[in-house]
Amino acid sequence: MADINDLISQKKEIETLLKSLEDEYGRAQISDATYNEIKSKNMEKLKKIQEEIDKLGGSEQESVEKQTPVSEVQPPQAVSQPISSTNLAIQPKTTADLTKIKSEIMLEINKKIDTEINKLNIEFEKQTPVSEVQPPQAVSQPISSTNLAIQPKTTADSTKIKSEIMLEINKKIDTEINKLNIELEKIKAFLDAQKDLRTATDEKLQRLTESIGELRSMLFQKESEIDKMNVKVQRIEEVFNDVKPEQYTRELQKRDKELANQNLRLEKLEKMSYDMVKDVNDMRNVFKEIGSVENLVNVSKRINEKFIKMENMLKDVEKISEKLEKHFVEINKKLEEFEEYKNKQLQIDGLSKDLLKAVDDINIKIGKLASEEEVFKLKEMLNDFTKDLEDVKKSVKSGIPFVGPLPEEIQKLQEEKDKIKTFLDSIDEQYKSRAIKEEEYKRIREANLQKLADIDAKIRESIEKIKGIPNVQPQPMQQPVQQTPQIQEQPQQEDKASKLLSELKDLYKKGLISE
Repeated sequence: MADINDLISQKKEIETLLKSLEDEYGRAQISDATYNEIKSKNMEKLKKIQEEIDKLGGSEQESVEKQTPVSEVQPPQAVSQPISSTNLAIQPKTTADLTKIKSEIMLEINKKIDTEINKLNIEFEKQTPVSEVQPPQAVSQPISSTNLAIQPKTTADSTKIKSEIMLEINKKIDTEINKLNIELEKIKAFLDAQKDLRTATDEKLQRLTESIGELRSMLFQKESEIDKMNVKVQRIEEVFNDVKPEQYTRELQKRDKELANQNLRLEKLEKMSYDMVKDVNDMRNVFKEIGSVENLVNVSKRINEKFIKMENMLKDVEKISEKLEKHFVEINKKLEEFEEYKNKQLQIDGLSKDLLKAVDDINIKIGKLASEEEVFKLKEMLNDFTKDLEDVKKSVKSGIPFVGPLPEEIQKLQEEKDKIKTFLDSIDEQYKSRAIKEEEYKRIREANLQKLADIDAKIRESIEKIKGIPNVQPQPMQQPVQQTPQIQEQPQQEDKASKLLSELKDLYKKGLISE
């Protein structure tokens, strides 16, 4: 029974130890290697303990222990036996400490028992009558703690009480001893873990010491190398101080400049020598070709003849150049004229496009408004109107036959009209040559056309006034009947002419008819 309890307590201790180990590993207080080693060992222990519990049937025995009465509990001597650890193979090293603790506990328990018995005796004496009370000599005797002697009257009660107290004390002792064993097992497991940690830390320290030793050796080597380098640097500094490199570099730069200048001079001399050699060779060849002085004379004559020919050629070239300049000027003028013609052609193209558009519009309007008969009638009216206009012009130039010569007002108006027409023609030419802008051209043209219309109106008014005056010239008496119809027909023709003129003006303003 005691072995199963021990195994269960060991199992609980190992579980608590594993929990604490997990906490320490979570806090990063233990390395991975130590954590894995301790965990593997304790897990093996747990497996073994579980196997032992399964063999012994721990669950049934625990239930039996719970059902056993208090009288069957073993005394503290049986409990104080050493814990059997067959599977763990761990013997307690602190048996002397356990015996000391047990003896101290037993002494304290005996003291408590004595005090309890004394209290019970006092209560019993109070309850008993005075006649039955023993004399004070027998009561005043000391109570022996070893044998627990009680007066003969209360022996039966005291034995019962003692047995009950001993049973309770044995229970408490068992529980305390079990607790102590559990604590001891915890301490053992903790010590094992600490040993494992110490071994791991010792290994780490050994590695660190080895690495530190290696680092020290490396540092010593580097220090020695640095010392050697310092010595070499000092020597180099001494050499540089002796040599004075700045002066040396200056001298080298001067020498380099001198060498460069000398190289340039050499190149120039080489070129000069090469040119001289060429000139000498050319002179030799010339002298070879010349041969004698007669050849030189002949050559000079030929050269003079060639110079004369060259002068003649120059004169001819100058004449040709003058002719070319004239032709060039003429060509430029013709090109300018060609550009003008080109611009005029472009204007004509634009006008032709506008005329085509206008013709199209007229055709559309004519198709909508007039028929062939109406057009034919209009043509007849236009022909009549042109005839009337010619008659009017003739009459204006030669004077009205029945009135006489034209008055000065009409002549002045006619002169103004001619001037305006010439002015309009000149403006048209300027506009075609693009000497005037389109806006100014339109503005001047509209103003002058308005003036022409006003002059025409004035001329008509004056003609009508003149026609309203009776004829002064004598007429034969044979034609009295024919005179009246002529006078009646003339105002009708004038009305037709005025209507046609107004219609033509409208067509001209719309741009459907040219001048």
